[in-house]
Amino acid sequence: MFQYFQLVQIIDFRYCETKSDREVGMDGEIDRIWEDDLFERAKLARKMEAYIKGRFIHPAPGSGAFTIGVDGQYGIGKSFFLKRLRQQLSINHPVAFVDAWADDTADDPLTAIIISITESVLGKLPDAGVTDQLSEKIKNRATDLIKLGIRVSTRAVMAKILTEGGWDQISDTINTLADETAEMIGKDTIEDSPLVLRRKLISQFHEKLEALLEAITEDGLFTLPLILIIDELDRCRPTYAIKLLEETKH
Repeated sequence: MFQYFQLVQIIDFRYCETKSDREVGMDGEIDRIWEDDLFERAKLARKMEAYIKGRFIHPAPGSGAFTIGVDGQYGIGKSFFLKRLRQQLSINHPVAFVDAWADDTADDPLTAIIISITESVLGKLPDAGVTDQLSEKIKNRATDLIKLGIRVSTRAVMAKILTEGGWDQISDTINTLADETAEMIGKDTIEDSPLVLRRKLISQFHEKLEALLEAITEDGLFTLPLILIIDELDRCRPTYAIKLLEETKH
């Protein structure tokens, strides 16, 4: 299901949900996120969050994940809107943010998606107030997902994404996983054809992502759904844009 939003108008929000008491208490934090909002995009962000929540709680028959398109003329503020929308949604939900233009030098968007997901989760842990046991469980689940990312990327590409993706906030233990799993790359490539290997990786991705989502919702650290925001899709290489959309679909 594809929904289409323009920055200058709003579609009919039939699925919008009213805010809970906890969300009402977040209003001050949301106001700080949008304090430099000169064109009142915050109103659209609040309606969009309500729409996403409503669609997740009351899904249409036969529907699962759905896509929202944000459209606007060049310079109207799409990136400004999406970056602050990410901050707002991240208060309650796991949000992966992919800058397609920055990442299109790599040829495997799945790695960028994996890094974005784990970064959003691990970045919140230091101030989350969860138990040490749950924190360790989440780190282990994230580590499993990162190892999978390394298996579909060269060490050079992974190093670039880790360096440019703000990973200095993540522990050194996570960043050294490339050394521990480098041997997997050659082994899998030799034993399996590219098509068979790809199918295995997608299946493993689903399994490890489900395990991570189960862990981060265990003690209320996050609430579902997982939200993936893709920015600058119109500025990256056309072949990469198509591949990124295909990876997102699967």
